Amino acid sequence: KSKKIKTYNSRCSPVVTHLTTNLPVSGLSMGEQTGPRIFHYLWSYVLVYFFNQFIIMQLELVVTAIFPN
Repeated sequence: KSKKIKTYNSRCSPVVTHLTTNLPVSGLSMGEQTGPRIFHYLWSYVLVYFFNQFIIMQLELVVTAIFPN
């Protein structure tokens, strides 16, 4: 009987790794990315910020349409 190798889930796929290893940031490895690392790490936060701002503006339009001053 062969013993299975214990794996730790990286939330993307099970990989053999050390428990202190950071989780993957996104789909591409650093070797496959172009541009500085800081843009890779911050881009998702920028998208979420602008999406939230868009939603807030839409809600304000709806509220002013329902409850005009």
